[in-house]
Amino acid sequence: MTIIAVLIVIAGLFILLSTLKAAHKICFLSRELGWKVLYALIIGFSVSYSVFVAYLISSLTIDWVDLGVSGILFFGSVFVLLVIQLSLRSLKREKERTEYEKKLAEQDSLTGLPNRASCLCQISEWLDKHTPFALLLIDLNNFKEINDALGHSVGDKLLKELAIRLSQALLPNNVLYRIGGDEFVLLCSAHDATTIYSQNNTFVSTLHHPFHIEGYELNVNYSAGASQYNGAKSSSMDLLKEADIAMYHAKHTRQSLVIFSEELGGEAKKELMTLQMLQHALAKDELLIHYQPVYDFVSGDIVAVEALLRWPQKDGTLLAAEQFIKMALRAGILRQITPWVLNRVHLDLPALLEVKPNIKVHINLSAFDLQSNKIVHHLAEHQSAEGTFSRHIVLEIADSLLILHPESEELVRTLNELGYEVNIDDFATGNGGLRHLISKGLSGIKMDPVVFSHLSDDDKNTLLELCASIAKRLDVKLVAKGIEREEQIEKLKKIGISQMQGFHICEPMSLNNCVTWLSSQSVVSQLLRTTK
Repeated sequence: MTIIAVLIVIAGLFILLSTLKAAHKICFLSRELGWKVLYALIIGFSVSYSVFVAYLISSLTIDWVDLGVSGILFFGSVFVLLVIQLSLRSLKREKERTEYEKKLAEQDSLTGLPNRASCLCQISEWLDKHTPFALLLIDLNNFKEINDALGHSVGDKLLKELAIRLSQALLPNNVLYRIGGDEFVLLCSAHDATTIYSQNNTFVSTLHHPFHIEGYELNVNYSAGASQYNGAKSSSMDLLKEADIAMYHAKHTRQSLVIFSEELGGEAKKELMTLQMLQHALAKDELLIHYQPVYDFVSGDIVAVEALLRWPQKDGTLLAAEQFIKMALRAGILRQITPWVLNRVHLDLPALLEVKPNIKVHINLSAFDLQSNKIVHHLAEHQSAEGTFSRHIVLEIADSLLILHPESEELVRTLNELGYEVNIDDFATGNGGLRHLISKGLSGIKMDPVVFSHLSDDDKNTLLELCASIAKRLDVKLVAKGIEREEQIEKLKKIGISQMQGFHICEPMSLNNCVTWLSSQSVVSQLLRTTK
């Protein structure tokens, strides 16, 4: 019986000793004091087991109580083993789950690149250590068009392939992050311009070859802005803002990379202040519409007016739309301006029709209007049961925009169905308008002879005659704008262009002045007809 008891306790001792390694791992995985106490208790139990074994061996005889205690010690060691093993397994699973969640928190799930949080963490670390580095903010130029045309599946695969290709083109110690959508950040361990341009050139070279995804051959390019940290006081948000300013400058100037400078920062602040004032002017209804007449030299009558946006300044001057419209488009404010113009013209139209019942108002549409169907809804809001508004409104789309936005053909068709005439503005500055004219989508041409100013007189006359011939052949109206000299009028009349608009004929006027001017012109025209 003594041998059995000794063997049982020794077995329990070995089980206890076998749990020490697992208990040590638990202490490493969990910093809680309780596990360290348990580890110490196991060591204490092991010593106690050893003492009890010595007692059993030294005893000449043992009773059933000693045998029972031996059994209790054995099963106690088994219990400790189960507790330790199950706890270790649970802690390992918890650690794996924590690491997985940490990976998800720091890694972009689509591309596998480090994500925005990881990027900001690395920037903060370098800033805390005052380590010089450069930050490149990269934005794909044509990804939205690819995503919209081919679907998100193709777009996602393109981003994955792009991430792989750019990662393979990284220079040593540089790290690429995806911070969302089609935007990436590159952190360069060196902050000098030479290294920045070298990395950019490597990226540009690797994107020379198209991507082949689901049978499509896709070409991708980007615009990037870089900010440099040289150890001076700064923040991650400041560096990202500087890179963002430089990136937008690169996008607008069609460059692959622009490095931020104080001059760029000054321009950005000035633009921001201008945009804030423009938004304020919109909210306070401070913008104005001036009307410039379109004169027909054959009928001797005013056939239309163009609605031109003006922004009054504190010094009493008026800013023409050309001076702020591109800025408004970049900032997304243009989506508020077109509805405002339509509403203003809708309110002004009755006063114009009172003095000129057949007059038409020309309104320019922007690039934003061509990308959204909201313009259709805005126009429908002003449509009366009699169709008065649509009968007297001519919508103008720049020739260059028609080619940039092929989807505008469907928009033109919809506008025609609503009863609106659509003209090409700045005809011959692009090559999209002629296709729409041929497809019977547009009803008129407006051109500025200044676009031919770089040509010789003979070539200029030839092109003007060609435009007049096209208009006559397709039976559409032709208006020459930008008329500033009397000789221009005579030359255009000889070519066969009768409808003209420009400062030499009449400057843009406020509604009240325009109504007065139209009234006086009607009186003059009536007197001339009576005299004849």
